[in-house]
Amino acid sequence: MSSLAVPGTWKSTVRALRPNDAAWALSPALRAVLAAGVVAVVAAGTGHVEALGVAYFGAACAVVFITNGLYRTRLVMLGAQAGGAVAGIILGVVLPHDPIMLVVTAAAVGMLAGVLGTIGPAATAAALMTVIGLSFGQFAGLPLPWWQQAVWYLIGTLVVAVAGVSPWIFSRWNRRRFAPATEATSSSRPSSIDLFQADLHIARTPAALRTGLRLSLCMGIATAAVVALHEPSHSYWLPLTVAVVVRPEYGSVFVRTVNRVAGTIIGATFAALVLLFLPSSWTVAIAAALAIGFAVLSAPKLYALSAIGITASALLSASIANPDPVFPLVRLLDTLVGCAIAIIFGYIVWPNNRHSRATPNDSPPATS
Repeated sequence: MSSLAVPGTWKSTVRALRPNDAAWALSPALRAVLAAGVVAVVAAGTGHVEALGVAYFGAACAVVFITNGLYRTRLVMLGAQAGGAVAGIILGVVLPHDPIMLVVTAAAVGMLAGVLGTIGPAATAAALMTVIGLSFGQFAGLPLPWWQQAVWYLIGTLVVAVAGVSPWIFSRWNRRRFAPATEATSSSRPSSIDLFQADLHIARTPAALRTGLRLSLCMGIATAAVVALHEPSHSYWLPLTVAVVVRPEYGSVFVRTVNRVAGTIIGATFAALVLLFLPSSWTVAIAAALAIGFAVLSAPKLYALSAIGITASALLSASIANPDPVFPLVRLLDTLVGCAIAIIFGYIVWPNNRHSRATPNDSPPATS
């Protein structure tokens, strides 16, 4: 892990793009490729890109929560992120889509998510995915009803759960099958509840309220920007970028923005090349699965590397049915606008955050 540095300086910017000494997440990456690949290939083969697109979105979001920790910990995190995402999708689809309501809803959910995201890991996962799910429900523009989008998202999460937790299930089954009859079960193992105890007192502190206000302001402005553009192509990607960058539990917004922009530029370039020279639905689906595998593989090393895979996978998965080499350029513009909003309204106008010390190489989950 790199030494601490004050964000905003030239040295911290250079360190923000320097991988740390953490190990590559090889096994989780292989499981992520398997899970995402199944969904992507089925989408390419059947042509049901709308429903399976939501399933892939669920799988891509879920894989980043099974990278580290005990298996039971991963299950709790998968459940938390799925619950938050489904709640956000339902709100985004069901609530009125007039411009004022869209902005007010995004700001309100951002406020709640920012406050609750400070009280514990499971709450953080649920809060982040609620904001992302809300943006998806508001702007993805899918013809599917809310309950189908929720179900398909859960199916994508279930595919990841089967791929990521099955080794634990089989190992436990083998241990029980071949264990001596006199073996006693241990009661000293930590439970999932112990691992995810949330400190509700933190949510009432001034720091938590400032975090909520910061995320609320940024999400409201990002949603208003999407509404003002009046372009279907500028959909949930812009507020999604803001939600990922302005996260309270991973330090400096500035550092995360540097990583996000660098990773997005490279990832979008890679996706554009694939769509230009290998436009077949099958090759695009396989490339999307490999990209999400790279995102998980590199998540412990550096967020910028992970962002390359996140961006490429998201762009390619959205182009399985209709490859469009220009599409990555539109998403790159959305990312730059989202990062600008995050820097101005989530960093510059908050002096306490601007002068706080943060770790340049903090590597958050690779959620897109």
